[in-house]
Amino acid sequence: MNVTIARISGSLAGRNVLKSLENKTLVKTNPKLDGILIALGGEYAAGNLFGLIHVKGKLAYYIKKFVFHSYRKPLLKLIKLGYNRFRKFQH
Repeated sequence: MNVTIARISGSLAGRNVLKSLENKTLVKTNPKLDGILIALGGEYAAGNLFGLIHVKGKLAYYIKKFVFHSYRKPLLKLIKLGYNRFRKFQH
């Protein structure tokens, strides 16, 4: 679930780069984790979801894998969008 923090931080960083280029006030944030899943090697992981559920073993691995794949496509879309917006400032 560290992807959550990376997505929030990366999106905000991109917006702040654009704001900086436009001499606008930068935005602060304090992103919060919904949980954490850590790969332990092979098909094993461990973690905590929403501060309520502890998971480990293959179940945690499959949840981590699902989270990764659910974020991948939207992240690639955000990267492309940010890159295209940034390119406008270079011309």
